[in-house]
Amino acid sequence: MFLQLFKVWIGVFSVSFLFLPILLVLDWRKRGTAEGFSSVVLIIPMIIQAFWLRLGWMTNDTTQILINSMNVSVLSCYIAAYAYYQPKRMLELQMLELFTRQSVSGEALVSGFQKSTIIL
Repeated sequence: MFLQLFKVWIGVFSVSFLFLPILLVLDWRKRGTAEGFSSVVLIIPMIIQAFWLRLGWMTNDTTQILINSMNVSVLSCYIAAYAYYQPKRMLELQMLELFTRQSVSGEALVSGFQKSTIIL
């Protein structure tokens, strides 16, 4: 009983913090640009959520898979909004490189877009 209640609480807690960046998107829309804003605060949480999603798949935990799938989806929308309002459009190239280099076999990117193997 307590474990089920905890799963519901952690799901609501996680998803509630996910909608905080909507204020940034509204500000970008009003200004017409995302100039002066770093994409790191959007990209790093998405990578972390993708790792948690992978852990959910490995442990076959449906709650974790559901929560992190939703988180990755919404964070992808925020990154797409940032790319749309970014005047230099460099983020699109960085994200394309990130997704083409990262594979499902356990390789992850570290600083400078270099590959290293993660030992699980």
